[in-house]
Amino acid sequence: MNVQLLPEKHVRLNETILGLGACVLLCLDAPKSLDSLWDDIRELRRKKKIIPQKTGFEDLVLAVDFLFAMRAIEKTLDGGVKRCA
Repeated sequence: MNVQLLPEKHVRLNETILGLGACVLLCLDAPKSLDSLWDDIRELRRKKKIIPQKTGFEDLVLAVDFLFAMRAIEKTLDGGVKRCA
């Protein structure tokens, strides 16, 4: 996926790192590994169809990196991620 950070005229919010980051935060109700977070994102995509089918695992990693840089999430002791308080 040719993913962008922010939406613009021809790119919808759900096709950006910012939009995917919002979905990641939605799925982080408890600390999770990246694999279980990816499973939740795929389930959200299947049920609600708000995430494009072309979204890949690499895009999830970019969204997690973006959220980590913004200090919206943090690493857990077991290598997973969780929301910051």
